[in-house]
Amino acid sequence: MARLRIFIIFSVLWMTLIFNLERPDTLNINFSSAVYVVAALSLVVILLLPDFSHMRLGILLIPVFVIYGIARTLPVIGASDPGILTLIMEVLILLGTISLARLLSANVTNFEEVLENLVIGTSKTRVQSMAEGEQTINGELFRARRFSRPVGFVLLKLNDVEQMQINAIRSLDYQGLLQRRFMRMRAVQITESFVYTTDPMTWYNDNLVVCLPETNREEAVKFTSELSHLIKMTLNLAVPIGIASFPEDGLVLSNLITAASDNEYVPPEPVVEAHDDDDDDRGLGSSETAAAARESQEVAAAKSPTIAAFVGAVINFFTAEKFMHLSTVPAQPYQLDLPYYDPDFWVNQLPYQSAQSRVLYAKLKRAIDMLLVLLSLPFTLPVGLLVALIILIEDGRPILFAQSRTGYGGQVFKMYKFRSMIPNAEARMAELGVRVNERGETINENGEKLENDPRITRIGKLLRKTSLDELPQLWNVFAGQMSIVGPRPTSFGLKSYTLLHTQRLSVRPGITGLWQIYDRGDTDFNNRLIWDIKYIEKLSLTLDAHIVIRTFMRVLKDRGAR
Repeated sequence: MARLRIFIIFSVLWMTLIFNLERPDTLNINFSSAVYVVAALSLVVILLLPDFSHMRLGILLIPVFVIYGIARTLPVIGASDPGILTLIMEVLILLGTISLARLLSANVTNFEEVLENLVIGTSKTRVQSMAEGEQTINGELFRARRFSRPVGFVLLKLNDVEQMQINAIRSLDYQGLLQRRFMRMRAVQITESFVYTTDPMTWYNDNLVVCLPETNREEAVKFTSELSHLIKMTLNLAVPIGIASFPEDGLVLSNLITAASDNEYVPPEPVVEAHDDDDDDRGLGSSETAAAARESQEVAAAKSPTIAAFVGAVINFFTAEKFMHLSTVPAQPYQLDLPYYDPDFWVNQLPYQSAQSRVLYAKLKRAIDMLLVLLSLPFTLPVGLLVALIILIEDGRPILFAQSRTGYGGQVFKMYKFRSMIPNAEARMAELGVRVNERGETINENGEKLENDPRITRIGKLLRKTSLDELPQLWNVFAGQMSIVGPRPTSFGLKSYTLLHTQRLSVRPGITGLWQIYDRGDTDFNNRLIWDIKYIEKLSLTLDAHIVIRTFMRVLKDRGAR
């Protein structure tokens, strides 16, 4: 802030100085009025248009000196017969003014970006700029052409949302700007939490484009319907969303965006039962007619702005109530049942890691896994021996249970647990009227998952409730077959996996993960997959530390029962 204040003070002093140079008692140089006019205009334009502050100085000076040269020849503001010294001084004045204006504009822009990042969180998104996004999406289109694959496009027309529109008058109110940008960013964050990292997202002017590779029109419509409902539920905003598909609606990005803009998704109308009451029909019709008349008048007034309307907007700007504070914006009026779609969910708030960070993370994670296993031995070894002794006394041998699990890259390994079921539990399934489905879940004759498996022993219930049956898996971690944190390895093989499911096999399986601390009782494997992919997208040591801490908290709260 001090640096910005210094730049503002220095710019004021500079402009005061150069305008005082025209005083006869200051210098015996007859400066042209053109240099003051061009200097003042340059300062105003650069401050109002921040893009000029990022332009190369040499390119920016060309139009400035062209305008200065034209103005110098005008008899109204140009001085007659300028000397060499006068021209050099005027050029230096213009150079100094433009350089100062660029520095001041850059500092103001940086201050605005820092403020918006603190209030809005603009740095917490992976949405690309127009130039970068166009290059990425063109790469997807090239791949689609090469392998004859469909590509879906979804256009969130944020500019058409009334609450996000900014007119010339309101643009002077920075609090109003922040509020609108905050709502815009919330819509972007919700969309980002709903798509995979492999789906490119880019700005197109002030609208958002989502590219959906390998997605046909039917799937794009389904995606749009769910996204529209999610934004409506969290922001209470109706954001117009357009749909397009490659190659049906266009072959290049610009044509596809135009098609998406024209092809707006319309949610199905709710079914309303008809009423036979004539009085109700007349009352409803009259109120609808009056409302429609008022709405048509408002639309007509909005489409035909007048001077009176402009003056009224100016007066309203200074006399009307200010925007509500950003902390009171109803950004999430309803509680989401699915936290992984909530932009405020702590996992979604974590940044995406760079490629270099992921390489370093993989090496550090293996070292940390080994270190944690070794450091935990003074605790886990006595506890493990005690558990083994109790199992031996209570149910006899075997103490450990080994099961084939599918891990990293689809490799099958033996995962160890303390035995929590009766001996020969798998052989006695038919006797007990239970079986294991293709997902590795114990179900009864009706295909329902058992809440209380009759094969679980008395000590086994306690072990599962406290997760102590997982202790032998530390050996799997030490052997490199598993990690402390990661997707849970499945008891079924690759034949039961779809191609989408194999995404979870790109990292080492773990003893605990996001699914274990949130939706442990969820039997839908596709829902578990969402947690696994969310973990893979946000891989970091910070995420692993969060999961480990929350796992301990869940076990201590006795919420780990299965």
